[in-house]
Amino acid sequence: MRHEPSGQFKWILHVKDHFSKYTQLYPLKSKHAEPIVDAFTLFIAAFLPPKIVQCDNGKEFKGALLILLRKYGIQVVNGAPRSPQTQGLVEQANGVVEAKLRAWKMDHGSTEWVDGLLEVTLAINTQKHSTIRCAPAELLFRERTSYIDWLNSQKRKDITIGIAQKDSTQAPIYA
Repeated sequence: MRHEPSGQFKWILHVKDHFSKYTQLYPLKSKHAEPIVDAFTLFIAAFLPPKIVQCDNGKEFKGALLILLRKYGIQVVNGAPRSPQTQGLVEQANGVVEAKLRAWKMDHGSTEWVDGLLEVTLAINTQKHSTIRCAPAELLFRERTSYIDWLNSQKRKDITIGIAQKDSTQAPIYA
């Protein structure tokens, strides 16, 4: 997904597991195949190769990236560009990332979204998801992570509505 520049970074590779809704975000300097291959290799190392990758018909999904995907037996499913049926969930997920990055930048008085990418990723993965009825991290790792417990123990400012949260049972920051 394209984003305004943050230092050397202009793009975000957004990898989301369809089953668990678990999200990984990787800052990219360009959307050429090589940086995408580097980032996706990190994903494979951490989470094992997925069976299927759904993507648009972008030209970056050729060459080196296809070689990597084939090496690990990953099937590529191309969706029709700008098709609500095939790209709707991707665009919705990207919208969530954009909203949380905007909130992070406002909360931290920063224009450098790359500095908030980790916190936004953690927020997405530790927030209860309506479809799976738990946090993606809980479903993927089968237990509450220490980060979830830490979030729930903190008095936080909910920047989406601009009030301090005193109830630790409320949704995590950037909800």
